[in-house]
Amino acid sequence: MSEIDIFGLPGIFQTINDAEQTGTLKVQKDDKEANIFFVKGNIRMAAFSYRRNILVEALIHCHEMEKETIESLLAKQRNSKKSWIQFWKETELPEPSFKDEQFLSQICSGQINEEMYDLFNWPNVHCEFVENSFPSHLPERELMSLPIAINPQALVMEATRRQDEWKLIRNVIPSNRDIMYLVQHAPLPNTMSATDLSSMIANTVSEWPDFFETVSKVGYSAGKSMDLLAELVKNGTIQGNQTREFKRIFLIVAVLETNKALSAMISKSRLQKEIIIKILFLLHSQEKINLEPSSEISKVITIINLINGLRDFDEIMEQARMPAFVLMSISASLVAAEIARLKTAEELLQLPALDVLREDTKKCIRIYERVEELGSKSLLTVQWLAYAYEASGLTGKAVEKYRELGSLCMESNMYAEAVSAYRKIVDFSQDDQIQLEAYEKLITAFNKWGKKDKAAEISAKYARKVSVTDKRKAILVLDNANRNYPSSPSNLELMATLYLEMGDKENAIQTYGILANLMRKQEDFNRCLDAYRKILAIDSANIKAHLELARGNIELGKIPEGVQQYKELGSILHNYVQNMAKQNTDRNSMKNLCEILVDVCDCILRHDIENIPAREWLTETYILLEDEHNALSILRELLVLLQKTNTIDKLLLYLRKTILLDPDDFRSRKMLADILLKQQKRQAAIHEYMQLGTRSYEKNDLRRAREAFDSILNIDPFNLTARQRRSEILDALNLQAKAVDEYRLVGYLAKAIGMLPEAIQAFSHIAELAADKEIWCFKEVAELCELLQENRKAIDYYKNYAMRCLTHGNFGEVREAACRILALNPQDREAQLWKLQSDQKLNLLAKALQEIPSPERGGGEE
Repeated sequence: MSEIDIFGLPGIFQTINDAEQTGTLKVQKDDKEANIFFVKGNIRMAAFSYRRNILVEALIHCHEMEKETIESLLAKQRNSKKSWIQFWKETELPEPSFKDEQFLSQICSGQINEEMYDLFNWPNVHCEFVENSFPSHLPERELMSLPIAINPQALVMEATRRQDEWKLIRNVIPSNRDIMYLVQHAPLPNTMSATDLSSMIANTVSEWPDFFETVSKVGYSAGKSMDLLAELVKNGTIQGNQTREFKRIFLIVAVLETNKALSAMISKSRLQKEIIIKILFLLHSQEKINLEPSSEISKVITIINLINGLRDFDEIMEQARMPAFVLMSISASLVAAEIARLKTAEELLQLPALDVLREDTKKCIRIYERVEELGSKSLLTVQWLAYAYEASGLTGKAVEKYRELGSLCMESNMYAEAVSAYRKIVDFSQDDQIQLEAYEKLITAFNKWGKKDKAAEISAKYARKVSVTDKRKAILVLDNANRNYPSSPSNLELMATLYLEMGDKENAIQTYGILANLMRKQEDFNRCLDAYRKILAIDSANIKAHLELARGNIELGKIPEGVQQYKELGSILHNYVQNMAKQNTDRNSMKNLCEILVDVCDCILRHDIENIPAREWLTETYILLEDEHNALSILRELLVLLQKTNTIDKLLLYLRKTILLDPDDFRSRKMLADILLKQQKRQAAIHEYMQLGTRSYEKNDLRRAREAFDSILNIDPFNLTARQRRSEILDALNLQAKAVDEYRLVGYLAKAIGMLPEAIQAFSHIAELAADKEIWCFKEVAELCELLQENRKAIDYYKNYAMRCLTHGNFGEVREAACRILALNPQDREAQLWKLQSDQKLNLLAKALQEIPSPERGGGEE
């Protein structure tokens, strides 16, 4: 136990008490936290993050209630989802007094005191006092209604006293791992006859005037009292000739007989009543216990009932339901009074062999640990603890024990056992220095055992660890191992690695080459291929190593691995070829690499027929080789695969490449346009449809051309170019009516956006196709030509319009057309004549209309 710092936490408690402050003191140490609630300087309640509710902890240590009853109440409270204080008030208890505030305050105060004594021993704590505040989230706050007021000054004084007492306890009981057992003293030799014994007792009793009155109050008859005294004399508890001993005996008997709880405890005890009286007599004689209050006797009986020669003090404490200080203080008194003893190391060593303990690893660990603490360490204890720590997952402790075990085995020439121990250290230790030390000893053990091959194997592992800090030393280790066991593959491999780490790539590659040849001779083809992998890790441009690795895997039947290696090589070659093409490298060199790449791709496709990257590389390689036939063939196969995988971006890329090689590939261009449209790339889609329509039109494939331009108009109905092409196609297909309708749309669309020449051209086509039916088109062309100041052309179209209107008797339009012509050419004789004729016709029409009687002028019915 550490000394209490009265200027630390205890000093803070005293300061708060002196100032009569109210609030919460928060004490923190690592991940532990305690909140102590003060009211006017006194402690009202406390809450601990590493403990349950104070009331729960108090009940667990409460001897007034049966343990089973408390466990049942704990389970019910958890199911009720009520707070503890509410549950306690509402539930039915064995005794109504258990609900009294006095009882609850008493047990909670005792629990808080015990927690405070432990708290004072926390070193380097962080404290924070918040005045006039109590955390609402802590369940202990509801317990503040209990009338608890613990004086911090008294706490500090008691803590100091206990600190001194702990020192005395530890002088008697050094460790909680110690196991205590009751001493069975042999009865003292008694040469007196029964008559002499009775006479001696009678003489002693005669010196106690009120003896019979005293024993009668206890409930004992004179005969029963004399028999009890005789039994205690026989077993050596008392001498039998001292009245004060008789009086002390009957004081103890009086307490035991008049207290029902104590009587019940004794009746359940495995010890005879006389033995319990003897123990209490010895303790009381040596002033180790008081007879009042009876709770002290209760604690003694509880402890002696738990002493069975198997339980250590931690186990007794768990079952005794009492504070550690109380239990250890009473236990120390039992040992000091020679009522009980602590088992020696030799006695402890016998316990793990018992059936009741043999399977309890945790318990046996505690026993063996205590045996070693007592100075009885041996090969048996070290070996058992090492195995037990390992099985229990205590790797740190296991490592230390295996280190001890290894040394002991080496001293005893037990090399196999030493190797096993050092292997465990290597496997479990997290400390590099300890691991290196274990490797060195492991190599030594193997060599002494005659296992040279194993020593070489471990040397490789050791060198690998050493190389982290000293690569030259690692190489020396490997060299020494090679002298004992030449041609070790692991050593060759590690040497190559170390060369590489030192920057010596040439020696590293050479060493890996030697390793590959060695493995091939030993027919270890997997390690042979692994050596090639290491070469590639150093020099990824080593094409020969790539090929050897790929071919080797295929030969071994590792098709997926071989194909994967070909794929890696293909990726590398593809990048090389593309870079060479960009840099205009020597074409012959590039051609050689292209031919290798073609072979590699063929190998891939031989085993993975639907491999897309290989076809991509083949396509681009054939393009570089200007082999358009093979390029297109592979491209079309690739497009089929890409459609299955729905990889749109790649599909678009290779559709464009296909079109680039074969611009007339209608299917690919149509697919490209359709995909672009689905991706909402309208302009790009329109561009492709336009290209498709234009090329089809140029090839006189009017059906496909019309389909392409229809697709554009579905996207953009106002696309003038598409409309123009569509009208031309309809015209070419002799679909006159549809062509006229389309030209009309083109003309008005072009006119609306100011593209007057295009509008003129469209209306002109209508004039060519349906001049007699679509007279209006002549006027439209004439007006547009007039706007463009193409007056001669305008006059021609106005005249055509006027002549057709004249044929149909539309003199108003004739007159308007004539006026437009005269505005452009006042000397035009035809226009003058048409204007004169139309005026005359219109005047006659006006007069005729005037002669028709109107209802307003009173005209009668005919």
